[in-house]
Amino acid sequence: MPRLFALIALALPLAFAAPAAAESVPGPSMWDYTVHNQLKPGEKAALTLKPKVEVRNAVLTLKSATGETATFRFDRMRANTARTVKWKVPYGASTWTGDLLGTVKGSTVNMQVTLKVISAAKLDVKVPKREIDVEQGRLVLVSNNPLDRVELTGFDTQGEQVVDTTIQMEGVRGRAEVSFDPPDEGRIRRIELKVHDRVGYWMSVRLVDFHVEIPHEDIEFPTASFDIPVDQAPRLDRVVMQVQDELNKFRKELGDPRAEIDAQLYVAGYTDTVGKAADNDVLSRKRAESIARYFWSTGVGIPIYYAGFGEHGLAVATPDDTDEPKNRRARYILTNTRPRLDMGGQSWKRLK
Repeated sequence: MPRLFALIALALPLAFAAPAAAESVPGPSMWDYTVHNQLKPGEKAALTLKPKVEVRNAVLTLKSATGETATFRFDRMRANTARTVKWKVPYGASTWTGDLLGTVKGSTVNMQVTLKVISAAKLDVKVPKREIDVEQGRLVLVSNNPLDRVELTGFDTQGEQVVDTTIQMEGVRGRAEVSFDPPDEGRIRRIELKVHDRVGYWMSVRLVDFHVEIPHEDIEFPTASFDIPVDQAPRLDRVVMQVQDELNKFRKELGDPRAEIDAQLYVAGYTDTVGKAADNDVLSRKRAESIARYFWSTGVGIPIYYAGFGEHGLAVATPDDTDEPKNRRARYILTNTRPRLDMGGQSWKRLK
């Protein structure tokens, strides 16, 4: 069964390989300019000029690397007064050179600029959790823009880098499979993706495998009862503290003490083989629910699921009608995916 990872957070906000969307640039001694160069499809690029002295008979010529041109004329440009020109640009990334000629006090002056413009939707990438198979070195991306390449790094449970590769995407858009060579030994705990599209945008995505089984002392329920005895509650209190410790430890591992972690706590209940199997299924489910409700009452603060497995999944294999204390147990699993358990026909129920 593939081991599923979960999308924890964007490691970085949506980022761009181009200059800032509205960039103010000091020009030669007598010019400043601002360019609006990150555009939605169909939006015009804009260049704002601000001479420091009065300029007469100015001509601005813009030319793209592929031959498109745009020309603007100004009879008079006042000192320290901004003038803005707009022009159509093709979809994708384009580079433009600008040549501005004018007259200042009878002398010809010139300013030249080089502009990179991107006209495209901002890159959006999704990674379906159920299509990540780390053991096989496979995952799927779903993108809105044609992709150029994916830079993929993987880290093991000790934080050591075990994968470092770049996958060329050849302009694929929509659903795209990404393959990489998994490490021969050890388990990948975290994957960092830097996804580049063909127009210059990139997006960083972090995938993390978070799966911890909390060690604990089991609750000793009275026979056939699912009420938690008062003297047993401290055992559950210690589990709550361990859950918070694990979440904080994981945030520290990610390098962000405030990182959003979509973790859930799963409570699985089990019984020994004394009594009818169907009755034990019901009893284990009710006991798991009681424990889950106790955790919720303490303000654990994350979604809680529970399920009863009865005699299915014995810790110690025994014949029927065997009183085995080790089989009267529960498991507490903290994870950002589904627990890796043989469900035996059972299903998780979310506590409400």
